[in-house]
Parts: sequence; structure tokens; C-alpha cells
Amino acid sequence: DRFGSRVLLQRLAHQHGIAAFVANGQYGMIEGAVDDGVVLNGYAKTGVWAPTATSTMIAFFRDAPGAMIDIGANIGLTTIPVAMAGNARCYSFEPEPQNYRHLVRNVANRCAPGTVSAFNMALYDKPGRMTLSLSPDNMGDHSLVAADAASSVGHGQRQTVEVDVARLDDVLKDLREERVAIKVDTQGAEPGVFAGGKRILTRARLLISEFWPFGIRALRGDAAPMLDFWSEHFTEGGKVRQIWASAPGRDVYFDVYLRR
Repeated sequence: DRFGSRVLLQRLAHQHGIAAFVANGQYGMIEGAVDDGVVLNGYAKTGVWAPTATSTMIAFFRDAPGAMIDIGANIGLTTIPVAMAGNARCYSFEPEPQNYRHLVRNVANRCAPGTVSAFNMALYDKPGRMTLSLSPDNMGDHSLVAADAASSVGHGQRQTVEVDVARLDDVLKDLREERVAIKVDTQGAEPGVFAGGKRILTRARLLISEFWPFGIRALRGDAAPMLDFWSEHFTEGGKVRQIWASAPGRDVYFDVYLRR
């Protein structure tokens, strides 16, 4: 079966020192981690990734240029099609070192020079360093860990890495584009992202954000100020309900689409 074949390929790759696989789809040849059974595997199977979010972003920039900020860019499967479509200057943030290396190479291979700026960091409410918990088989499920939460939410069984953390308002303080769209997918760190990026996020005319109550609680976050921010600054929106099928008990999460 497909699962057995993928596991066999992963074992062979590890035995022979192969660090990445390449999949072909609508965005061209994209590389990702050998052990990624979700993001790259999904692109290999369907030829797309997060098609609703991607098509919404592309449509937003169809009539006028601007900036797309991709927070939690992974290997670039949202950044790349938006940049390839033209009209958007992309700013992409990915803290996990392996994902970031693939992101940079994918951007170099698929996007015109100067259309994407990539940052190897997480965004949160203050600068510094934090622990990133690493999923062994889903390169889109890495998550920041609160200092007092590691033992209580199951992160103790995962490998971790220390990553740089910054505030969005500090990193993009000189952002010049007037028309801004933002995607936030940070596995529960969204309240911290909003707390450290209010000035930039206030400029967004389109926001696509994950809302995952379990992840927010695990990081000791408070969703209330973020929800208040959404209500204050956006005039219309909706949500797409999704199930975290691979991890029972971690509850549902939503992709929230907001406009003004």
C-alpha cells in the first residue's frame, strides 16, 4: 500500500544519506523532508496544498500589488504560488531549520529573484529564544513550547530545537506596501503573534489564521485579546471547520478568513 511504500522509501533514504524528497505538482517541483508524511506527501498526492487559502490569496492580489506575509511558511507551499502569480511581494517566516532550508531552496527554484524574503525565526510577543517541539512525521506540526508546559502536553516525547523569536512589528517595521494580506499558521502561537504584531496586522485587508484552542492552551496563551482584535479590525469573515484526524483528543481547529 501507499503507506508501506512511503515508509520503505524513508528507510532507504536514511540508509543512503538522502535528506530530502522532491514532489511534482501545480507549483512545480517542491522539495521537503524525507520524514514528512503530511505536507510534502499531501502535495505529492494532490498537486496542491491548502488550495482554498492559496486561491484566496492569489485572488486578493489579482487587481492590485501588495505584500503577503506568510507566518508559518513551512516549505513554501503558500508563499510560492502567490509569488509565482505576480503582484505580491512575499515575506515568509519559518523557524524550524530543516523546513527553512527547503523553503529557501524552493523559493530559489520556483520564484523570480527579489519576490520573496525568508526569515528563519518564529514570531511571538517578545524577542529572544524559545523551544520548538518537533513532530517526527508531520513537518507542519512543529510547535513552540511554553517553559512550564513541556511535561503536561506531551512534548516530552518529541525532539526539540531552540529557535530565534521576534516581534512582527519589529521585523517588518519598514514595510512599505499599502495592500497587505497575512496568513498565520503557528500551531497555537497565534495569540503571541498578534500581541507582537498589532501595528502590521492592523494594516491587513485579508487575514487567514488558524484557530486551535488546544494548541493555544498548551502554550499557555490567551485567545481573548486576539478575538477582540479580529472583531475590532475586520468587518466580515467566516471559518472552515477541520479535524485533527491524526491526533485524537487534540480537538478541532479552524481556519478563519477575515476581510475588511
